Amino acid sequence: MAMTQRLALGQRQAIQRERQLQAQWLVEAGISRATAKLRDDRQYAGELWQLTAQELGDRWEGRVEIQVGPSDAVDQTRIRVVAVYPTQGRLSIREENEVLVQISSEANSP
Repeated sequence: MAMTQRLALGQRQAIQRERQLQAQWLVEAGISRATAKLRDDRQYAGELWQLTAQELGDRWEGRVEIQVGPSDAVDQTRIRVVAVYPTQGRLSIREENEVLVQISSEANSP
């Protein structure tokens, strides 16, 4: 493999890794967002959170789908987050995670 081919391949791999890390960060941000919203509103069921390139400080947009629902565990709520970054193009990365969180029942008490 020629030197220029190796450099081009290395650059593509670095860009792909950067996109993957951004998608993972968006998943974590989605989990944090859902947890905070659940503390304020126990009826929060999730959302589709669109982030502009400007909001991300980047050249690409991101999308985070948050789903909130019951779990089999007592006093826990299931949060499932799927992030796509960038939202356009064949090189988009899709990352997801599902967690169980315990939200205090005192969150909406007067």
